[in-house]
Amino acid sequence: MATKLTDSSNHIVFPSVGHPAANLALPNTEGEPTELVSLWREKPLIIVFLRHYGCTFCREQVLILKRDYDAIVKSGASVVCVAMGPYKAAKGFKIVMELPFDILSTGDDVDPFRAYGLGRASAKDMLNPVVWWRVTLNTLRGIFNNPMKAQGDMGQLSGCFVVGTDGNFTFVSPGKRVDHVIDPKMLLASVKNK
Repeated sequence: MATKLTDSSNHIVFPSVGHPAANLALPNTEGEPTELVSLWREKPLIIVFLRHYGCTFCREQVLILKRDYDAIVKSGASVVCVAMGPYKAAKGFKIVMELPFDILSTGDDVDPFRAYGLGRASAKDMLNPVVWWRVTLNTLRGIFNNPMKAQGDMGQLSGCFVVGTDGNFTFVSPGKRVDHVIDPKMLLASVKNK
């Protein structure tokens, strides 16, 4: 169970650089429990929380990470994604997307997302014309939105974080809209500055 980052009114509090990251224990794509601390203990860890497997922006994010994976590894960091749904769905997504990094599954539990300060999108956010313009652009690039592949809460927001070997955040970027995608160059700058 993850520690929730909430204030006394139970509002989500965003994590900050220099603060400790929550150590989650979640199944990997083989169903084996994996603690995040075991991944960041030896090298900085880029943690990417995905909204759901049908999300065009999550697909865009993992394709960007896949494209820049060699540079990430060369920088001395590693990558893991966290997503809702069963580990078998994560395994299928990893195979279809040909990802060189693992995905940890939360099942239907949103607590791991809340532990990293990640909230939910409003209906207004999901219907934002800018978001749908970006969905259209991704579709034209062959990155399709497939709500039928959604697992868990379709309103869940994504986020990207870098955790140093001391267990503290060196980069935080919680999504505030459903089209949140981070360029790995920003993540790599955080790894290099550690």
